[in-house]
Amino acid sequence: MPIMFHSLVGGRLLILGICSALAVLLGYLIATPLAFQTLAIVGVVCGIICLPLLIRWHHFFLILSWNAAFSLFFLPGQPRLSMVMTLISFGFALLDYCVNKKKHFISVPAITWPLIFLAVVILATAKLTGGIGIRSLGSGVYGGRKYYLLLIAILGYFALTSQAIPVERALKTASAYFLSATTGVVSNIAYLLGPGFYFLFYVFPTESTVSAMLTGQDYLIRFSGVSWASIAVFYYMLMRYGIKGIMDFTAPGRLVVFLTIMAASTLGGFRSILIVMALILFAQFYFEGLFRSGFVPVILLAGALLGALLVPFADKLPLPVQRSLSFLPIEVDPIARYDGQASLDWRFDMWRILLKEVPKYLLVGKGYAINPTDLYLADEGVRRGFYNTTEHSMISSDYHNGPLTVLIPFGIAGAGGFLWLCLAGLHIISRNYRYGDPALRNINTFLMSLYCVRILVFLSFYGDLSTDLATFTGTLGLSISLNGGVRGREQPNTNPNAPDHVV
Repeated sequence: MPIMFHSLVGGRLLILGICSALAVLLGYLIATPLAFQTLAIVGVVCGIICLPLLIRWHHFFLILSWNAAFSLFFLPGQPRLSMVMTLISFGFALLDYCVNKKKHFISVPAITWPLIFLAVVILATAKLTGGIGIRSLGSGVYGGRKYYLLLIAILGYFALTSQAIPVERALKTASAYFLSATTGVVSNIAYLLGPGFYFLFYVFPTESTVSAMLTGQDYLIRFSGVSWASIAVFYYMLMRYGIKGIMDFTAPGRLVVFLTIMAASTLGGFRSILIVMALILFAQFYFEGLFRSGFVPVILLAGALLGALLVPFADKLPLPVQRSLSFLPIEVDPIARYDGQASLDWRFDMWRILLKEVPKYLLVGKGYAINPTDLYLADEGVRRGFYNTTEHSMISSDYHNGPLTVLIPFGIAGAGGFLWLCLAGLHIISRNYRYGDPALRNINTFLMSLYCVRILVFLSFYGDLSTDLATFTGTLGLSISLNGGVRGREQPNTNPNAPDHVV
């Protein structure tokens, strides 16, 4: 008994000694809070403290962070939280698979093979075109971040499908996946509140929000973060309620909120967001089987009334809203129409140049490697008026066109792999939509609508493979994880250990 007592006391004293030394070290380091050494050590300590939570909930944290606008500013390159959580979640899932034979990834070869093929094409292209260099890590070659975005998106699919999500947690998990994108509005809020809140920019990235707010004209400030947050809520409501649920007149608040967020989405000045919303509504209407229902005349009447109200007052709306509506045949402020048309002309000018370059890169793609000297000279040429403003975008592979962002960097092999993934994913999503658990009907219907529209928009209106691949792999991974695989027609189950309907 005395031996046990002394061992217990000794263990507690040892823990107390370690914690005291650690507290002293952290107190000393916090004197220089932004030094890399301080941030690294504090990050490691916090990671160790959070390790039990990560082991238990890493899959949910990955889903929660997938669309979140949250960056880890203390790491080189300021990666998004989703990138780091992908590595953590995949690592834990792989470790769990190695030590526990009952654990396994959800196997869907129809998606696995095109993703592996794409990964091989990406790595081979990087090897042949200058390697994967990242400026923030001191490399003499820039552009490697896009390679990492693509590879993380592929790895993220396997992390998402490392475990099935129980039906009772499906709605909460899918809600977390979509609603996490509302964090994009924080940058706009920080900007409006003034310098006292600019510290938020450390955590909430500004490249997709504040950069679009300042267009160089004081008269046209675009709140793009509001648009991203609005479309996130738009997705959530369609996923949870469907069109039938939103138009349920016993709950009129849903329709009011839905119309409000659609209106708020125009504050970013993006014409594409309204087009995407319209296409998703059309697809959702079709997949819910509502074209022969009584909703059709109601929606047509509501659309006619909205148009009648919009036409006479369109030029009185805020300029960002008018810019969003400038593709419609209505009267808007000349400033908004000119700004929108200038953006369109800029893209057409760049695409005309790039189309001539496509044959050159069909066999071996251009890749993403950027010579920093070329980038500097292009910027100087644009600043001095010698080059068109498209030069910087062409050098950095920001083509604002989905097919071109596949063909030029990765050639015909990359295009083939991407189309293979799109078609295979469409087959998987459609099977889960048709044969999935009735409890997941709304979720599977929306994922079907979203996936179809994202493919259409990528191939026709706007796309960037380096960022959009995560949208495709995330949607596929979420569908497979929610449904426990790929659902099939109800058939007699010859294997008593295998669940019905899963193929």
